[in-house]
Amino acid sequence: METSDSVFIGVNHIGLTVADIEACARFYATAAGLVATAGREPHAPTPSPLDGECQFLRSLNARLRIMKSTSAPNATPRPVSEAGITHVCLQSTRMESLYRQFQAAGATFHAPPVDLGTGFLYSYARDVEANVVELEGTAPVWDDPTPWIAHVSFTSPDVDRLSTFYATLLGQTATRSPRIGPYPKLDLVSGLAGTEFMAAWIPAGNMQIEVIRYLQPPTLARSHPPSPNEPGYSYVCFEVADVAVAAARARDAGATHSPEMALESGLTHHFCADPDGNLLLLMSFESAHDDFSINALPDPHIASRLLALRTATKQKALQS
Repeated sequence: METSDSVFIGVNHIGLTVADIEACARFYATAAGLVATAGREPHAPTPSPLDGECQFLRSLNARLRIMKSTSAPNATPRPVSEAGITHVCLQSTRMESLYRQFQAAGATFHAPPVDLGTGFLYSYARDVEANVVELEGTAPVWDDPTPWIAHVSFTSPDVDRLSTFYATLLGQTATRSPRIGPYPKLDLVSGLAGTEFMAAWIPAGNMQIEVIRYLQPPTLARSHPPSPNEPGYSYVCFEVADVAVAAARARDAGATHSPEMALESGLTHHFCADPDGNLLLLMSFESAHDDFSINALPDPHIASRLLALRTATKQKALQS
């Protein structure tokens, strides 16, 4: 899972815009054991669309930035087939325990954990404001049940275009799936009817980027770019070694830069949007061991360790 790219280090944090910061922070502390970050906020200009009240919560390998929305919560839960930043995925070696913790915190679920025959158990949970968190249970390869962020997921009307953008941006190769579904168990996970989709996964250092295109029900392009002040997942922040180099690569890969975002960018941060219009923040630090960097987190390479263990287990099984 670790990337050999020298520019993009990983996903530093994911922005989540909500109506009630305190209630959501309590939810994620109870459900996922996320811990409030006492350190300073990342470098951001003033004024900025990301200004205002917020709370940073850390997992073992990345952070959530919970921000105050200026709009009312969505009247109906957003379907996972809708284009945009759809969910974060939490993995744990103790799925039953993680599921119970989410229940106790007040989550609702599309269905209890489902076995799709991939070696993982899956359940889509919704937090107290109906934002989706995918729960994945893996084999008990170690004793610690603490969950980590395995990926951030984008739903797109063009899976090839968006996955190619992120593969180029991150200097990696995308792993693409064939058409999957229809399959009744998929409907239990997605909360949709007759689910069919195609997906791609791109290594991003401390986690993966997932891109999904739903074929049934079809993912449609958005009529307007999302605003970071709208409820839901609002942006993804990549930690980079050099903002100028990363911004140039983003531009070459197909990122767009509005005049508003350009005015709010600087030497240590750069705003842009991917080809679907999803907001990205590229951010660097003076030191790789800055208190807000990925390397300062408790276990930034946990996803890589899981992948290595799963690969070794499969190889051992083939040799026996």
